[in-house]
Amino acid sequence: MDMDTLTSEDVETSTDIINIEKEIERIKSLLERETDKKLEVVRLYLLMHHEVSTSIASVDDLANFLRTKDVDTDLLIGIFDVLDQTFSRGYPNFVFEYELSDGMTLAQLKDKIETGLPFEQEKSYNDSFIYIKRAGEITILDGTILKVPVTFEKYKEEMEFGGTKKKGDLDSKTTFDVVFDSVTNLSYIQCGERNQSNATHKIFQKHVTRIFKSFTPFSFSRKKSNTVVENEFQLEKQTIILLDYIEKSINQDGHEINDYLSVAFANKNQEKKVRSVRLSGNNLLDSYEVGDRVRLGDLIKSVRFQMRFKTGENSIEMVNVTIDFQATIKFQYSNLQNTLYICLINRHLIKTLNDSLNKCYKEQEVDANIKEIIARAKVRDSAFLTSVLSKVKNDINQLTLPTPDKAKVLDVINTYLT
Repeated sequence: MDMDTLTSEDVETSTDIINIEKEIERIKSLLERETDKKLEVVRLYLLMHHEVSTSIASVDDLANFLRTKDVDTDLLIGIFDVLDQTFSRGYPNFVFEYELSDGMTLAQLKDKIETGLPFEQEKSYNDSFIYIKRAGEITILDGTILKVPVTFEKYKEEMEFGGTKKKGDLDSKTTFDVVFDSVTNLSYIQCGERNQSNATHKIFQKHVTRIFKSFTPFSFSRKKSNTVVENEFQLEKQTIILLDYIEKSINQDGHEINDYLSVAFANKNQEKKVRSVRLSGNNLLDSYEVGDRVRLGDLIKSVRFQMRFKTGENSIEMVNVTIDFQATIKFQYSNLQNTLYICLINRHLIKTLNDSLNKCYKEQEVDANIKEIIARAKVRDSAFLTSVLSKVKNDINQLTLPTPDKAKVLDVINTYLT
């Protein structure tokens, strides 16, 4: 190309090519592992969201397809988002409670959203350069689930002469669903970041009008204030409720936690500035340190576990669940084979959480539960120590040491084994 005759159209075309190549490289970076599974997700995404049926058997096939003239930046970003959400972020759900005005239905909510958030029109909630726009058709599934695809865009803020602000370059962009479940009167904003969830909620409140009697975040800290705990004692109220939740309430109606993966704690006394501590491992609730942290009044901030759940008479699915109890409660799922189960899992987790919130907790019962955790941990740790020392003893017997030295070492080990 002759640089002396370079037109503005040529520059724009060159810039588009560079941007497309950047997006392709971003997508390829997500395809380094589980490539076949991820390519299948891309094929389904193209078919379901863009009605494109194409043969993509490799990363190179995908890259070549994405360089064709019919592919635009929005499609590239859509592919990146579906891969990022499915395999990196998992399936996030920020939980909100809503109530429609008397006599209103999901069909009327659909109409109000279509009016308040016209397709592809940017909407904001204040003077910031954060926008939400509806990205597709609103669907109602089984008469109980309403789904709204939205695009979140955040632009950089630039200052002009005189101190006025103006919209700069695009900083971030992502697409996700906002779901309304009329069975539970819960809404799920299925984005990865809390600031995206907050902005989406505010924009719905501002632009979808004369339909909601209420539309508020599901706040664990607010709800726990109504939970009855008899007598005043040192244990943290939130932790008391959540121990009941993850040990008992969740494990019913065909759901079972089969592996506790981690719990994040924080000290309730902020003046101590104790960082959150994440404890990981199998049989988490047999951990001495978990029991000790509960006994000392530390606060459970989040939990992560593996759960199996019945999907039929003889069929079971597995899912990894992370629950963040700070601010608006957030459920996040990974290793889930069928996303159609997300709303059903959400319903179960919220129902059983409400069960634990509505219980009356007595000091003696809670104290006994904590002591049982610590006792189980001591037994487990003791068995582990015995196993290790027995192995060490056997190894020492195999060594060619002077008999007196060997006897002294073995005598010390035997004091721990008797």
